[in-house]
Amino acid sequence: MCPKEISAIGAGTYRDMKYPVGSYMIQSNNPNQYRSVYVMPGSGPQDELEVYDTPQDVAFDIPAHYIPLPYMCSGTGHAVYRRHLYCHQHGTNLIVKFHLKRYDIIADLPLPGAGYSNTFPYTSGENTDIDLAVDELGVWAIYATNDSAGKIVITKIDHKHMELGKTWMTSYPKRSLGNAFMICGTLYATDSHRDVPTFIRYVFNTDTGEEQLLQPGEMPFLNSALVGRPDVFTHARKVAKGEGGHRKIRATRKSRGRRRERQKENGSKREVRESTREKTVAARESNSVMLSYDFRTSNLLSWNNGRLETFPIYFRDDA
Repeated sequence: MCPKEISAIGAGTYRDMKYPVGSYMIQSNNPNQYRSVYVMPGSGPQDELEVYDTPQDVAFDIPAHYIPLPYMCSGTGHAVYRRHLYCHQHGTNLIVKFHLKRYDIIADLPLPGAGYSNTFPYTSGENTDIDLAVDELGVWAIYATNDSAGKIVITKIDHKHMELGKTWMTSYPKRSLGNAFMICGTLYATDSHRDVPTFIRYVFNTDTGEEQLLQPGEMPFLNSALVGRPDVFTHARKVAKGEGGHRKIRATRKSRGRRRERQKENGSKREVRESTREKTVAARESNSVMLSYDFRTSNLLSWNNGRLETFPIYFRDDA
């Protein structure tokens, strides 16, 4: 499974979300076909978690239930790993581990010297001082301290015992980067959360200690997805609400069939609409406040301007 080295980030697709900013987390170690999704609206302080049985339920806007949290979370870099939520507790340097089935706090873990409350955020601000990431190797914390002069610090979290593992000091200022994610213990950080496109600016390999400073064009990232079907998702939500919250998949499929027939009759008009929409999306300024790697699907997830965007990641051995 590891090591992996990114060769390219593909073009993305998107779906509309209810909130302009938030955190989207998928159950990482569930071997079943259907994987629970957890959504935390906003960038904090927030003390409620939305739970969806499947990613499709997010499109239908049908949460299975809500989980009230006994503390406030801050930022957009929360993580779900092996039936536990890991979040940055608002106004502190603590990481809290919360059991998603028993609804209780397992432990909290301080990150010594870690900045919080927009002391060392990414360029987006949004309380992104402490960013938690999940990859093939487990749970990581990405942050900065006064001792590191605001440069990125990476710490491996022993999730079983909630202890600090090995820590790596890097040489790149956290406030100068758009966002970051981990793959096989390697940090990848974007140059900007607003520029479209942006690119992977900084790479740090915790296995070798090597770092790379990339230039525009070396690893581009078209961080505003051009392909999406918000009309389908909106229709699905209307159907679900019209049926008292119960999904009618057959009705939705029939509606899609009628829509396809109309689109065939008005193919040229559809092409114009799609072209206009793509130009509009391409011209929009990005606001990517969350990046999260889903190692089960090799996709990069981004919360951008009220949309969840999904980008395929290609590696050097399978590109």
